[in-house]
Amino acid sequence: LACKKGQPPQDQVAPFVDQTLHTLNQAIAADPKNDSLYKERGLYLMQTESYDSAIIDFSQALDIDSIKKPLYYHYLADAYLMSAQSRLANGTMDRALSHFPNHIPTILKAAEIKLILKQYLQALTTLDQVFMRDPQNAEGYYLAGHVFYEMKDTGRAINSYQKAVDINPEMRKAWVQLGDVLLE
Repeated sequence: LACKKGQPPQDQVAPFVDQTLHTLNQAIAADPKNDSLYKERGLYLMQTESYDSAIIDFSQALDIDSIKKPLYYHYLADAYLMSAQSRLANGTMDRALSHFPNHIPTILKAAEIKLILKQYLQALTTLDQVFMRDPQNAEGYYLAGHVFYEMKDTGRAINSYQKAVDINPEMRKAWVQLGDVLLE
């Protein structure tokens, strides 16, 4: 079976074109100074597990606007974690804290990164910053429970998880962790 000149063989499939990525690429080409487009493409690349490319896009978004968007640091830290560059994730969140020292979600994310890195005392010190600003922060107590659990301090882990559910009875993940620790 012969092919007509300039046509691919019939049994070959045309290369897959990712329409979402193509659309994002075109939007960035049309507006290369739009930080939110790089963020959107970075989030999409995270979904496709293209972490190194996502790191580039989140870094570009931060280069364009690092002052008004604390979540860009969170996304970049997550991309670093997923690409096994945890120390860079920690450094990213330390930079975020220098720009947004009172932004509770950023403080919580920094504590989470320290927990992942097994920097337990630093995680607790970071969580103390949350509690100074918001003594009723259920997410902070939930993370503190994880830190204490990892430190093998079951009593304080239980107390922290209990405090989280006392503050927010709808926090299902804290109930699950509390139950798991109590059943051990």
